[in-house]
Amino acid sequence: MIKNVICFTASFPYYNREAFFESELKYLTKEFEHIYIVPMYNPGINNNARSIPPNVTYLEPASPQGFRRVIKGVFNLSPVIPYFKDFVTNRVYVNKHHLKNWINSFLVFRALFAETKKIIAGLNQEDTLLYSYWAEAPLFTTNYFRKYKKAIRMHGGDFYLNRNHNYLPLRQEIYNNCDVFLPISDDIRSILIQHYNINPVKIKLSYLGVSNKAHKTNPSNTDNNRTLVLVSCSNAVALKRIDKLMAALHFFPENRKIIWHHFGDGPLLQDLKQQAQYLPKHIICHFHGWVKPRELLSFYEKNSVDWLINVSKFEGIPVSIMEAMSYGIPVIATDVGATREIVNEQNGYLIPDDFQPEQISSLINQTKPADYDYKRKNAQESWADKFDADKNYRKLIEIMKQI
Repeated sequence: MIKNVICFTASFPYYNREAFFESELKYLTKEFEHIYIVPMYNPGINNNARSIPPNVTYLEPASPQGFRRVIKGVFNLSPVIPYFKDFVTNRVYVNKHHLKNWINSFLVFRALFAETKKIIAGLNQEDTLLYSYWAEAPLFTTNYFRKYKKAIRMHGGDFYLNRNHNYLPLRQEIYNNCDVFLPISDDIRSILIQHYNINPVKIKLSYLGVSNKAHKTNPSNTDNNRTLVLVSCSNAVALKRIDKLMAALHFFPENRKIIWHHFGDGPLLQDLKQQAQYLPKHIICHFHGWVKPRELLSFYEKNSVDWLINVSKFEGIPVSIMEAMSYGIPVIATDVGATREIVNEQNGYLIPDDFQPEQISSLINQTKPADYDYKRKNAQESWADKFDADKNYRKLIEIMKQI
């Protein structure tokens, strides 16, 4: 019976990322005696950690930023053989992107190995589960950790090869040494079976989820002459293509007032704010920057939003879409990754990856009031059926208990 769970995160509880793991953690702490969190790094500028439940112990980031990562990753006694085999077998040295990826993964792994040994030494292997929240879990390939029960999640950027110059270090070896796979989409499940030859019995589809205890949807107003409220929610980085969404706003007629809210920050945010100054006068933009998940949900609860729009180049299954649908907000999204597992003709529109900007305004304008209300109803039903956090995380706990 599992009593202790060691969770390997990217940076949680540091900085402001992995908000969806924070939701999951609440369920883990209620069902297991103790949770240990081992973050790989901290991309923030300080070591302030988020508030966590009392039966959680977290380590400092295993691998520091900058040159200290090299020092800590090189000068220890962690294993090197798995990485050197991968280096030669996959001819990592012939591709600069692969080499950079390999070096960073290698340094983080060696630091992580050294830190994890400190906490695992006093734990019973029979009642301890190693749980990697991301597919980057090279610890699982080592003899030292092979005797422990192991579970691994896969999301998107940590799994899809086409998002990583067709190379991720040690992936086949990691998967060969895992007991249970927890992909967040059926698309990833299929790839595990077809590309990595994983036994389907080991794979447990485990959707992420969001909570909406109020089960509230604001009433819609389908008058085509009223103000249209649009929301986008993503990091301000190139692959999210927010500039292309901004270009789409130009195609709405001047007699239709548009209010566009964008939630999320990133390196391109200031450039986007400058570009927004050249939008037509009937379009008003609000850049909210990064907000806590509960603040975003509060916005949905207090405001009537007509559409969420996601035009990303790559995705897993966006949590931002789950959040919007929990409030009955229809979605227009690019058909990439596993987005089609949440967005369809009943609750919104899928558009091609290479969509033309005018397609967004065309879809919104051609949607009849009755069809729009139908999509709103189905948006919330889609969330309740597949992406309710309470349902999904309770299922996850049961899977873990059976490992």
